[in-house]
Amino acid sequence: MSKNNDAHGNRLKSKGRIAYKNDGRKKPFIASPPGGGKGVSFETKEQAEKYLDNLLKNGDKIEKLKASKVTFSAYCPIYLEKHLAKCKKETGKKDLKRKVEKAEKYVGKYPLVNIDNSVLQTAVNQLAEDGYSEAEVRKIKQQIISVVTSAAAEKFIPFLPVYDVITPEVKSQGDKKRLTAKENCLKKDEYYAYVAECERTEEAGKHAKNPGEEKLVHPSGYKLLLILHTGMRIGEALALTWDDYSQESQTLFINKNVVRINGKIIHQDSAKTSAGNRVIVLNRTAADNIEMLKKLFDRQTADLKYRKEEELKKAAEQYSGKELKNAKKAIEEKYDDFLAQHKYICGSSTFPYGLGSDRGLESTHKKICNIINPK
Repeated sequence: MSKNNDAHGNRLKSKGRIAYKNDGRKKPFIASPPGGGKGVSFETKEQAEKYLDNLLKNGDKIEKLKASKVTFSAYCPIYLEKHLAKCKKETGKKDLKRKVEKAEKYVGKYPLVNIDNSVLQTAVNQLAEDGYSEAEVRKIKQQIISVVTSAAAEKFIPFLPVYDVITPEVKSQGDKKRLTAKENCLKKDEYYAYVAECERTEEAGKHAKNPGEEKLVHPSGYKLLLILHTGMRIGEALALTWDDYSQESQTLFINKNVVRINGKIIHQDSAKTSAGNRVIVLNRTAADNIEMLKKLFDRQTADLKYRKEEELKKAAEQYSGKELKNAKKAIEEKYDDFLAQHKYICGSSTFPYGLGSDRGLESTHKKICNIINPK
């Protein structure tokens, strides 16, 4: 019997846990690290056991690193050990090692907490000057961000920095075609204009419920900003509930999706693909977007309660006796249903504030794009 298992052969909780999901998935064994956290999927129980044993073996080393200003290079072996296990093919493992080695060459000496926007921009500029193709520069840039993101998720650094880095265009080499950014991407000035328009407010008119109060010009503006700053799909954003958000760790758990089938919005209790199940570590800007969406959510909750009380008052004025009892019961049941569906981070902006619409978000996005860049 292994020292990590109990008398029945089960993994001790303090050593991590292994769960078996008998639902037809290719990797049914889920290894959850000690102390909780996101599990990692494996094809066999032996692979899951090896993964947890390696975590325990490096536990003291990791805690010491967390207590110091660990450098990018010092964290890379931990990052590779975790992510190489997810690579199915040897070619994938080699490519990951290659990108991490190149990333180390340019930012390896920096402590993780110091790898901010300016450090990353300097590294990207140097990569371009050293003759790497634009596509390769983007890959290495993304690899650096991936390593720092992983470090933030494991609390080696307190917060994920906000990165706003421009990849320089690389001059054509010989007969090679010059690489340029995709035409449908926001340029830097367009990005700032887009954010400003999403956040723009106006004074409510004199016939509004709260005249003179500042309100968003685009009620879905902060939902679009959250998508922009996290890279989520629209369906993933619409499916998010407040149970998927951890304010303490500043993370979002992506495990659901919303799709449109035959013109109807359908909520699915699974991601678009198995790889879609993931944890997103929020940068400061995305965390601010979430906080604003929570304020809007709380206002909607208050509005639902206000509407309910108003309907109950009207019922009391119109009915009496058994009719009043039945009317109150119907109102209570209706609003209980509304409140049960009022749980989405990117829910509908209109009463009764349930599941949001993909077409509504896309329409607002196009409207904002036309405002900041009229044709």
